[in-house]
Amino acid sequence: MRTEQKIKPMPKPVSAKTRAQEHEYLSPGRAAALCSVSEARFEGWVRQGLVPVVQQGGKKMIKSRDLIEHLLSHNIRIPEQLLQGGRKKILFIGLRDQVAPELAAAVIRLLYRLRDQEDFIVDFIRHGEHTELKIITLEPDRIVLLGAAHETEALLAGLRPLLAPQVCIQSLHPAAKVVESESAGL
Repeated sequence: MRTEQKIKPMPKPVSAKTRAQEHEYLSPGRAAALCSVSEARFEGWVRQGLVPVVQQGGKKMIKSRDLIEHLLSHNIRIPEQLLQGGRKKILFIGLRDQVAPELAAAVIRLLYRLRDQEDFIVDFIRHGEHTELKIITLEPDRIVLLGAAHETEALLAGLRPLLAPQVCIQSLHPAAKVVESESAGL
């Protein structure tokens, strides 16, 4: 009897560097130490399902990528040891609740362009009362402001004092292409 097999889609090509980083595993003790929390607190995160655990060689292990996602979602600083290979941190800040389709398309084009240049971690937030906290904890290498030109210019003036001089700030809005700030690019 013949059985049908589902055809799996071809995986996207991934660089060796990215593949190695995605599959780096940490013991719960090492992950706790990197996060500067006690092992008991880290085990609490695992029990609550906040950090997924996988079995690797019969041991409980944490994928570094899963740990980074947890840290991002809870505004916890990402330790440099998890940013191996010079990974850059990019923060997109939206100025409205919704993004126009043409702006969303521009963001996707920008991400595709950047992925050929550098390995990065991306986070998206809506501008609001937690913007400063996100900037302080993420310490982004690049910020992309999403909104109308006059809105992003006003926000830029407020953000500049929070940022290191080397942080690249870009403005992306439907009526224009990516606009670089006065800061150096990555």
